[in-house]
Amino acid sequence: MNVCKTFSRGKRGLVRSVVWKNSSRNDIKNIDLEKRLPNSSRKIEMLDKNASEHIDRLILLRSCQKTRNREKKVILEGKKLIVDAARSGNAEILSVYTSHLDDLENVASITDVYKPKYFFLRKSAFKDVATVDSSQGVLAVCRIPEISMPNYKCLPIRLICDDVRDPGNMGTLLRIAAAVGCEMVICMKGCCDVYEGKVVRAGCGSHFLIPVRQNVPWNCLDNYVDAESKVFLASSQHSHQLYDEVESEELKSSPIAVIVSNEAHGPSTRAVDFCSAMGGTIIKIPMTPLVDSLNCAVSAAVILYELRKHLIVE
Repeated sequence: MNVCKTFSRGKRGLVRSVVWKNSSRNDIKNIDLEKRLPNSSRKIEMLDKNASEHIDRLILLRSCQKTRNREKKVILEGKKLIVDAARSGNAEILSVYTSHLDDLENVASITDVYKPKYFFLRKSAFKDVATVDSSQGVLAVCRIPEISMPNYKCLPIRLICDDVRDPGNMGTLLRIAAAVGCEMVICMKGCCDVYEGKVVRAGCGSHFLIPVRQNVPWNCLDNYVDAESKVFLASSQHSHQLYDEVESEELKSSPIAVIVSNEAHGPSTRAVDFCSAMGGTIIKIPMTPLVDSLNCAVSAAVILYELRKHLIVE
């Protein structure tokens, strides 16, 4: 079997297509195009001569935010992430790609309710579209969810991300917000793309549990934060009040908004101005003198769980 890879170096230096030559069904053992998935009425389509078209689309979805926004689609990679998204009830699985049929059984048993298309890619082709080096050999294309309210009983807390650019931090913030029970995450203009691959993996399915609004200008934040909200801004530089000095009765009387910022630069001027305009409070987490800041996701976890403790009556 001969494989001819055609490279087209764009701005990101990506492999644009993979063309298979002199290939047939017999080139791959144990593959039967008529074989049905376990517990599924759907068939698997083996991608051969038309593989390059699918690969190009997957690479574009993986690497281009404009494409994701325009098509309202996101790539999920790994069995657990796909299954968790499907079980949330907020994910519409459009297609599933695999290079290991044996690994598809558990995924198909959950995703089949959405009637996705199933495709088989050779391992060498799958490597070109995988978002991680040690891929599990299965990924799905899913609609970007439009969630108005969480499926769980939420707390009146909205998390505002100010200039959070690290994908790992952003994904962790979404996961923390969902775990605490926040009702929404608002990502201000300047934050990284919420549906970039690293963010989605770090979120561990949280994208499908909690409403997320991204690329929100500061002058439009009033549309997402109630005028009566109690605003807290986390900062190690501008505050003298500790995060655990807030009174419980004060918290229970109004909605809450918590702003966390890029730890390298601290809160933006717009964040400080918004907090001041809302009559909010700048709070800090105590640290030893040799440490000047905490990771923004760690800070969010400490503050949000403290607020949760005050709001939930045991």
